[in-house]
Amino acid sequence: MIRLFSKTIAALVALGAVPAMADAATILYPASQTADVTEGATDTVIKFVATTPAYGETLFPDAQFDPAKLVQTGPITAASMPNTWRAAFKSVSTLPGGVTTGTITFRMCRDSPCTQPVAGSEQVFTYTINVTLKDWMTYQRDAGHSGYVHASYAGIIKKRWVWQPAGTSRFTRVATKGSTILVASEDNRSFSTSMVSLTMLGAPVWVSPIGVLGWAGDPAVSGNTVYFPSITTPSNDNPITALDVATGGPVAPAITFDSQYSPLLAPTPFGDSLYVAAGYNGNEVISYDLAAGTRRWTSYGQGAWIYGGETPAVDNGHVYYYSGGYVDVFDRATGQRTTSIRDPNYDFASHSASYDHYYFGAPMIGTGGNVIVLNDAGGLVPLVKFTPAGDAIQLGSGTYRGAPAFANGVVYAEGLSSTGTLRLDAVNEADGALLWTWSPPADDLTPPSDTGNVIATDTLIFVSTRSKLYAISATDPAHPVIWSAATPGAIAISRDNLLLVTTTLNGQPALVAYSVK
Repeated sequence: MIRLFSKTIAALVALGAVPAMADAATILYPASQTADVTEGATDTVIKFVATTPAYGETLFPDAQFDPAKLVQTGPITAASMPNTWRAAFKSVSTLPGGVTTGTITFRMCRDSPCTQPVAGSEQVFTYTINVTLKDWMTYQRDAGHSGYVHASYAGIIKKRWVWQPAGTSRFTRVATKGSTILVASEDNRSFSTSMVSLTMLGAPVWVSPIGVLGWAGDPAVSGNTVYFPSITTPSNDNPITALDVATGGPVAPAITFDSQYSPLLAPTPFGDSLYVAAGYNGNEVISYDLAAGTRRWTSYGQGAWIYGGETPAVDNGHVYYYSGGYVDVFDRATGQRTTSIRDPNYDFASHSASYDHYYFGAPMIGTGGNVIVLNDAGGLVPLVKFTPAGDAIQLGSGTYRGAPAFANGVVYAEGLSSTGTLRLDAVNEADGALLWTWSPPADDLTPPSDTGNVIATDTLIFVSTRSKLYAISATDPAHPVIWSAATPGAIAISRDNLLLVTTTLNGQPALVAYSVK
């Protein structure tokens, strides 16, 4: 490719389209580039060839760029043609969703590092990077369950559509893949559950019947497959239904897990694997090889206290599981439990009812190997940070509930005020200090939504009471309400910047979509 660029420049000179280099400034080819990348990825390559005049002295090529946007993939090297150099960069993984623009200034210098640039040698390369948001693939968006969307929104939020098919008794939380929305619905007459695919315009694409279930989980997406766990009867053979996202057709081979009648969350996809928290008596973490459709390993937690309602958190090397009073860390490849960190303030004796063994949440991965959990097996509980050093440190004050979000060192968690209404706390992960707190307007005196979760973006925080869904400013020190709607519930943000809410309208389940950009 570089040789082609160089030959193209030579051809332009021969045709007289550009002046010969002895009489001209540096030429960059191309002079600009537009590239696409997915949020969090670094696979976008930005590159150009620079052809300079023959200066007649030893000089060194140099490039000036914004390291918050790009990283140089190697030194600038000489190309095959004289006085020709090639430079390559890639985008950093922290670019926000949307459009990022910038420049690279190429120059020649008399020393390296460059303190003596050659006057007149500078040429500016411009680039545009279109950053597409990641899919909402599982509980709280990703395998770390952060609930964080790296994008800025101005707060101009508009309702786009409502999907409310007759005869529906409930919807699960949603998952998304590209421009496809995936949700399971239960019929209130036959009690049969089906997985449904919708477009971002709210039009159903396919419906795949699952059957009458004892308990339905939430969908998760890995690659082009949606995975849906369900319990038909207490057994060691409960299915995780796998369907093709495009067609709704079954994907073989089938995988199963063991459980009694316990609540389920979405499984956690990571790479070529899927992770589930289950077990006939709970306390079990399972890793699946998705290509082979087999279990890689099954391991058990130290606390032995959680029967259901949880999904593990996963990173490159580890799987994290909350087993009641403990955070257990497993080697992702082998399943060996490498660490179990106990919270010394956890009162095992106080949790005896069967409901107390249902967690309804997931560990959340923080910075530097920290794991953040609501440290209980039901009810209102403290927010605790478990560290790689083996410490269990309370964050914030009081008790919290629901699904918190984590962004840029801050935990956003729902709690109850002294009057029983919602309180949203922004807590510093590093030292547990309360950075700020927000309460709904005086005309909304309802508690947090029973099914709601928190989403953090770069500019807005989304949270629900039992009567309204709110968007709160994350940047204004007063944290005012930017927008609200009478559609509280479980929320997600799609790659197409749709805020998706499973809620209730006029006493019936509904899926509502709002555009946020």
